Amino acid sequence: MDNFPGKMRGLQAAANESGIVTILAVDHGLSLKTSMEAGSGRVVSHDEMVAVKGNILRHLAPYASGVLLDVAYGLETAVFHHNLPGHVGLLLAVEDGDYATPQRPARVLDGWSVAKIKRAGGTAVKCFFYYHPDHAELAQQQEQFVSQLAAACRQYDLPLFAEPLSYSVQGAEKRRVVIETARRISRLDIDVLKIEFPVDVQQETDEQAWAAACQELNAACAVPWALLSAGVDFDVFARQVKTACQAGASGYLVGRAVWKEAVMLTGGAQTTFLRETAVSRLQTLAKIGTEYGRSWTDVTPTLTHSRSQEWYKQYEAF
Repeated sequence: MDNFPGKMRGLQAAANESGIVTILAVDHGLSLKTSMEAGSGRVVSHDEMVAVKGNILRHLAPYASGVLLDVAYGLETAVFHHNLPGHVGLLLAVEDGDYATPQRPARVLDGWSVAKIKRAGGTAVKCFFYYHPDHAELAQQQEQFVSQLAAACRQYDLPLFAEPLSYSVQGAEKRRVVIETARRISRLDIDVLKIEFPVDVQQETDEQAWAAACQELNAACAVPWALLSAGVDFDVFARQVKTACQAGASGYLVGRAVWKEAVMLTGGAQTTFLRETAVSRLQTLAKIGTEYGRSWTDVTPTLTHSRSQEWYKQYEAF
């Protein structure tokens, strides 16, 4: 990373003082709106989505190293409504958020871009996409999507967090698919791999098997990796984080496992849940990650020599 001070600074902003990623994910869009509408039995407005995300950020962001947000609802409340502390990193999603169609090539949200994320003050870019290594044609298209974003992130000197999610996976096959996905995607000039747990924990309850799978995942991954929560219950995710970090993960990005109950509450009940239960969950995860995780700086090459006095003259312009 000798030639990319922006990427370096973005990764520093996304991690805590120990170099561990403890990111709060609140980038959920249509899926969150749908679940809120199902729970309330009515249409949820744009302003309501902004408000609930604002409440989550207001109470939880101070306990995270960074937050992952969407542009439609999250960026508005984080910045314009002053719900994001200045010391907390800002990761912004770049994809269009169509999570309902696994076998469709990923694409950037219409009217949005890496350039706009840089301009808006984002400290990192996140791209989500479905991926199955055995589905050759779509896998190639998804790899091209990631490579194009990686090139844009190099141009604008922002770190790229890539988030592949498997699909059409049966039971024990998950381990092979997730690990092969990590092997391929981590070599596409990304900076951090945001990856799912490599075991179907509903079918495999032996935590020694969990550990072996995570160790294999760590060996396959060429960049720092962090675990995503995928909506599992908090207690399960806490166990997954410990196992992953002991195997070499550099932390986690957690969303619904921490705050999902809150979106079905209103008023004081919602605030009480966030202040008490959700904050406690974040603190527990941060303690686990910091105690057992591996700093991203132990994986990513950093500056090992002094720069010349006029190094900035060779620093590439946009």
